[in-house]
Amino acid sequence: MPKLPYPGGKGRAAREIISFLPREGRIFLDVFAGRGNLFFEAVEQGLRFKQWWLNDIATASFFEAILSHGHTIQVPPRSRTEFERQREAYKYGDPTAILLAPHLSFSGGLYEAGCKGGAGDGNDGGGVSSKGYQQTLRECHRILKRTRPKITALDWTQLPLNKLPDDSVVICDPPHKNGFTKTYSDETVDYERLVDVLLRARFKWILCGYPTAVLNRLGSPIWARDMQLLCVRGKVGEERNECVWANFSPEIDKAKRILPPSVKGQIRTFADAASLSFKALDGKIDDGLAIVARDWKSLIPYLSEMQRRLSAPGKRTDLRKGAPAGLTWTTWVETKRNVLGRSLRSVQRLLQGRTQASLSWNRTPKCREVEVSEIKSNKVYCGNCISLMEKIPAGSVDLIVTSPPYNLLNSTGNGMKDGLGGKWENASLADGYDSHDDAMPHHEYVKWQRECLNSMMRLLRDDGAIFYNHKWRVQDGFLQDRSDIVKGFPVRQIIIWQRDGGINFNAGYFLPTYEVIYLICKPEFKLAPRANAIGDVWRISQETDNPHPAPFPLELAKRCIESTSAEIVLDPFMGSGTTAIAAELCGRSWIGMEISQDYCKMANDRIKAARKLKGSRVLSEQTVDGPTTIM
Repeated sequence: MPKLPYPGGKGRAAREIISFLPREGRIFLDVFAGRGNLFFEAVEQGLRFKQWWLNDIATASFFEAILSHGHTIQVPPRSRTEFERQREAYKYGDPTAILLAPHLSFSGGLYEAGCKGGAGDGNDGGGVSSKGYQQTLRECHRILKRTRPKITALDWTQLPLNKLPDDSVVICDPPHKNGFTKTYSDETVDYERLVDVLLRARFKWILCGYPTAVLNRLGSPIWARDMQLLCVRGKVGEERNECVWANFSPEIDKAKRILPPSVKGQIRTFADAASLSFKALDGKIDDGLAIVARDWKSLIPYLSEMQRRLSAPGKRTDLRKGAPAGLTWTTWVETKRNVLGRSLRSVQRLLQGRTQASLSWNRTPKCREVEVSEIKSNKVYCGNCISLMEKIPAGSVDLIVTSPPYNLLNSTGNGMKDGLGGKWENASLADGYDSHDDAMPHHEYVKWQRECLNSMMRLLRDDGAIFYNHKWRVQDGFLQDRSDIVKGFPVRQIIIWQRDGGINFNAGYFLPTYEVIYLICKPEFKLAPRANAIGDVWRISQETDNPHPAPFPLELAKRCIESTSAEIVLDPFMGSGTTAIAAELCGRSWIGMEISQDYCKMANDRIKAARKLKGSRVLSEQTVDGPTTIM
């Protein structure tokens, strides 16, 4: 059976899932087809349907390309050069580029997911070989030619599900949370509406997903397995409980229907949460918060149920179950914030399982004060950057290279609301940073950034400079060029960082493909010899192999540093440590500041790894200590 890589594509579970289905019927409809693994398995198992139907708003063109080119395509060896060439061709709908996306891109997603490692020879950890993938496409072409499925790219809400004959079978495998499919976000799937449709359906259906408060409305799953989530970069072996719900009883061995204990426990807890009145649910959460330091996981189903109720429209009294008509999820979280100790965005990340760190909020070690004498070079300091910069004497830094949070989640347009982005892996910035929501009121954000710039200017020597990377965007139909942040500071030049584009969901303006770097200089600043020959448009691709939600490209940081004669480089928003790595590769000393302890650890780990792999011109014999923290 052909298996095509895709995030959540059911390549490993397809055989067992399809074995649950009736062997024949009128219509077989895969609502969220992905790469079609469930469809291909159904055909190979000999299921007989009068009409096959594949629907997916992102991958319908993939099936069309298989029909037109799958039997003749020659799959090239996997390489970065080939990836870049096909990614460019993909923008213009080239069928070959469409077919090669699963082979060349990370986790088999679209090209925005980044380049897959390995040369495609099957021996380097890069996935199936070029020859093997070519044979898979040949098999897919054969199946599609034989079955002649209907292929559509409709939003699932536009499908005529209520008109399907009773003897039809519908497969629903909506994008799971944290999958990089570029189709729906967690919000736009509208799980409540999907469950409403399925509960009223006359046709037979199965739905694949993880246990949640919404899917608990479907009852107990008929099948579940502990699966390792393979499509999340940097989280090897992350386990999830893959479940299947159905509105019929499949004729299968009872042993296969035994649910793992972990799933049984989750289902019971979600059911208990759903059975409570609003007052009782609110009280249960309050009781849980009192002991949450011992077990966050036990509280998640109750928080999830509360989110589900308070996110439902006011007229859906059946879903809100006694919740006050005017009470929203956002308002409710704010009333608990003094007990939760975290913001709305952090609570949502916890519920979505996006950060394991969220499960250990109350185990964070206490911070201590950092003395001026402790601020030394070639070390990452954990804490508020403004407070940390106050510990450094004025005029003691040659260069600052930094990229602060852009405040993108405070957006009036599509922004990151679709859960889609071109710059960040898996669109993970859609949930903010580990210790920062990236959603401040605009005036507060501007005030904060100007305070940061003032602190940076104090630290610079008279011949120092700041490379301040930021992103322009459209707000309320007008360009927001960040002039309100840099106004009054000695901006000498604006450097254009031309990066790869992503997907633009706003028809009001062209696809943004660049960011800016403000060169803010003290009076005596001069570039390094011959650096003035470098142009002010820098074509550098984004980072594609960095677990940080908004990684700063190493080549970009390196070019900033190499173009100066600076000896000490500071980055007050260190993130994953890229500026420090670039500084060491350029033979310079550095100071890093980062408010997130998780990112501090990430930075230290990456610096250690870079020293081992590439070597460092300074301090190569030293190890990186754990982050020093500050209140």
